[in-house]
Amino acid sequence: MQTLGMFYADEIIYIFESSGESLSIPHLPVDLAENSKRMMEENLPLLRRLNDHNLKFSECGALPASMLQIIGDDCALSPWGTLMFRRFKDEFYGAKLLPPWVNNVVYGKKLEAEAAKLDSQMIVWMNEAIDKLCSYYSSGATKNLASLNLRALAGAPCPPSTHEFNLWSTQNAWRGFCHYEGEKGKTLVIDSIGVGLNH
Repeated sequence: MQTLGMFYADEIIYIFESSGESLSIPHLPVDLAENSKRMMEENLPLLRRLNDHNLKFSECGALPASMLQIIGDDCALSPWGTLMFRRFKDEFYGAKLLPPWVNNVVYGKKLEAEAAKLDSQMIVWMNEAIDKLCSYYSSGATKNLASLNLRALAGAPCPPSTHEFNLWSTQNAWRGFCHYEGEKGKTLVIDSIGVGLNH
């Protein structure tokens, strides 16, 4: 609560356990938040992976110790790291379409141009969907993709796409349209986005 208060409250006033005197802790300085924001922006691909799963400690060296929780040879986001990621996530995710953080997911030629026409909230939702796809492939396809409802398209309504998945349910329920490529069809190519075909 003290950490949360330093970030969100104007001031924290409390009595330390061994003293009867009240103590005051001011609001977190703006420059500290801005410094953290810059550091996070520079390491966003790493943070997106850490937000999904633990990584080897050797992969986490670009982040300050305060943002990490060490678990044996692995690292995870600390409570402070998680708080900071949540604080700035929508700002980062709403700025532009972020690249996938696994090799199994790639973008088709026109996807980025289509995404650039979306408003910032739609881009946030789209990046969150991309993160879920990346998480699925990063786990060896063992995680549940139910929220995205990745499924085959009936017939061939928009080639080369053979599948679609949910992006968001508001504003005519937009979909991502995609197909599989590569050895054993292990690479998912996201071709385009648009209103669901039944809308």
